Amino acid sequence: MPDRRHLWRGIHDPEMTRSGVTPQWRVEGDPRSGEFEVRLALTNTGTGHHFPTYVTPAVDLEIAFVGTNGDTLTTRRRTLQREVYFDGSQWIEREDDRIPAGETRALEWTGAAPSGAARVVGRVIVRPDAFYAAMFTGLVPRTPTDSPARPILEGALARAKESPYVLFDWEHELDAES
Repeated sequence: MPDRRHLWRGIHDPEMTRSGVTPQWRVEGDPRSGEFEVRLALTNTGTGHHFPTYVTPAVDLEIAFVGTNGDTLTTRRRTLQREVYFDGSQWIEREDDRIPAGETRALEWTGAAPSGAARVVGRVIVRPDAFYAAMFTGLVPRTPTDSPARPILEGALARAKESPYVLFDWEHELDAES
């Protein structure tokens, strides 16, 4: 509650989300050699709980190599989330890769950059409604088109798909010979 106000700003608010984590972006070495390393890390420095907090959001750490024409050559991604599913009688945790308070999660690329890469890009992408997007993606096609619920579900799916945003991003130009 910033300044003792009940704003309920959370994962949907980029400014609030940025205030709870600290990013690190490092690119070292010769991109043409096996001594090349890219590291993107996120440390939970200010939330006081796991980041992201619960099962609804997901946060992607992403390293991508881009060619001279702007096409993405390859992407490596690590998703931070608590993933659950319902087996018909209870909720089951499939995976939990959230960041506990004070800890770090990282994504790395080691080895030569892909042939033709002109730059390497790092991003932290927040998907505040990832759970809902997945749920509605499965639910909408199973809902009859004449059902009064169908437009409501389609609207909810559209809003969930519009909610992702880039929290942090970096770009590093590689030399012309890489």
